[in-house]
Amino acid sequence: MTNEIQCYSQRMLNPYRGIFCCISYQSAEAVTADGINWDIYVSNDALREGLADDVIVQTSDIRFGKWSLAQGLRRGPMYPSDDFHRLEDMGYVVLEHLMKVHDQVPFSFSDNIELWLLDQSGEPLALLDSVINPADIVDTTLTQWQCGIHCMDEFSSQALDEHPGLDSVPAGQWLMREIQELSGAQGNAVWVERQADGSGSLLDGDTVIDAGSFPLYPIRYGEFSGLMAKVMQEYIHWQAPWLLQLNLLNPDQRRELEVAAGQQALVMDKLHRLYPCVVDIDVINAARVEAAMRRAANKEPEEQPPDNRHATYYIEPDKRPFQ
Repeated sequence: MTNEIQCYSQRMLNPYRGIFCCISYQSAEAVTADGINWDIYVSNDALREGLADDVIVQTSDIRFGKWSLAQGLRRGPMYPSDDFHRLEDMGYVVLEHLMKVHDQVPFSFSDNIELWLLDQSGEPLALLDSVINPADIVDTTLTQWQCGIHCMDEFSSQALDEHPGLDSVPAGQWLMREIQELSGAQGNAVWVERQADGSGSLLDGDTVIDAGSFPLYPIRYGEFSGLMAKVMQEYIHWQAPWLLQLNLLNPDQRRELEVAAGQQALVMDKLHRLYPCVVDIDVINAARVEAAMRRAANKEPEEQPPDNRHATYYIEPDKRPFQ
C-alpha cells in the first residue's frame, strides 16, 4: 500500500477489449473505460496488516460512488465499520485528484508484465494477460486465446461467408480454432517483463525475446496468408475502435484503424477520449457527427447506460466452443 497517488492505464485482456485508466491511492481507486464515467472503490486493506505474506485474506471492494463531469458525484451505499472514516478519507483523496486530472487521460501504461501465448516455433502469437507487478499474477495456467462473447455476437467475416463450407461457421469461433492450432493442442504461454527497448525477459528464466518478435497489436497481424490473412484483417478492423487506445501504433497503422473504426461510429464516439493521438481528425469528427445523428434519430440520451461487456469489472467466462 502506497501513500502516493498513482495514475496509470492498463489493458483489459483475453479478449482485448480496450483499456481502463486508474487513479490509485492506498486501497482506493477510481477507474474509467471511456474517459467520462468513473467508478470509485475503496477496500479495507487494513485487514491484512500484521499477517504473514502467505496468509490470504479476502477483502471486498466497496463502491464509494460514481463521478462524471456532467453529473458530479453520485454516492454509493455506506457501510458503517470501525474503519469507516479511514475508507471515506481515502475515497475523497481519490475523488479530489480525479477532478484535477480527469481531462488528462489516457495515462501512461504500467502493465509491462505480459503473458504471451506462443506459436509452435516459440514466437509470441497473442497477448493473454498483463499486470503491473509480478505479485499481481493470479492465473499461471492460461494457455488459450479467447475472442470473447462480444466478438462471438457481433463479429462477422465476409471472407468466411464466401468460402465454401465455412459460411455457417461463427467467425469468432473459427478464429479461435486457428489460433489454437498455431499454438499447438496444449498451448504454451510465458510471462515476460517488457523492457524499454521493447524486448521481453522471461520471469522464470534468463531468456530474452527480441522486440521485433512481439506484435504491436494484442494478436499477431500482417504475417498470415490466404484465408487467415483475410479474416484476421477483418477482425483487426472490427476491433479498431478499441485498438486505437494503444500507444505504440505508427501513423500508418493508426490511419488504417481510424478509417476502419469510423464504421462503428457509436463505439468510436464513446472511446475516442482515450486515444493517445489522432492522425486524421476529420475521420474522428465525422464519426462523432454520425453518432450524434444516430442518437438523435433514435431519441437516445447522450450518456448511454454502460455496456457491461466492456466495463472494467467484467470478466469473460472461460468458454471453449472449439474443443
